[in-house]
Amino acid sequence: MTDKPNLEGFKKVETKIAKFEKDGDFIIGELIAVRDSNTFSNKNYSLKCADGDFTVFGTTVLDNQMEKAKIGDILIIILESSKPNKNPVLNDIKMFEVHIKQ
Repeated sequence: MTDKPNLEGFKKVETKIAKFEKDGDFIIGELIAVRDSNTFSNKNYSLKCADGDFTVFGTTVLDNQMEKAKIGDILIIILESSKPNKNPVLNDIKMFEVHIKQ
């Protein structure tokens, strides 16, 4: 299979990852999917936002809060705070707030 496919009429699927780098960073969108991670015990959340679809990687704290959210809910996920992990090999510990539109 050395020929290239004809991509006319196709749109490339782009994956955007939500990055929470500093306290107060947030994302607003509609929860459209929840998936179990194949590698870690945390979940992955897909949100439809004004500027496209984003994936949010779960953490223990975020996963616990997201248990109350349902597909179709409008959410705001805010990075409340982060601190270095005691184990320097691991990622920082991030504390999130989740707000569900009523």
